[in-house]
Amino acid sequence: MGSLGGGSITLSLPAPDFTMMSFTVWESAVMSIGLARALPEIRTYSGQGTNDLATTLVFDVTPHGFHTQILSPTDAWFISPAVTAELEQFDQLEQQSPEALVAERSGT
Repeated sequence: MGSLGGGSITLSLPAPDFTMMSFTVWESAVMSIGLARALPEIRTYSGQGTNDLATTLVFDVTPHGFHTQILSPTDAWFISPAVTAELEQFDQLEQQSPEALVAERSGT
């Protein structure tokens, strides 16, 4: 995925319950201008659920693949590439509540 030219697109991604969720996504710069110029192959994006406006996501596309974090009022999940000796696939990590995610990261 390249530059969206200041616009947005709709992207569908799997949810932990095996349904597909649609998001409106747009390019969202998170690196400094100098770093972005030095690493043009890294693109970052943000988005919002089209059916559930309280669900948001952030993701990047790099030479190492697609990585996303999706947050809803009740859940949080991640999608990232997993590489095996014979197959490259995307793994969806276990669903966690936002509170559990914060507690895990803070060590409480």
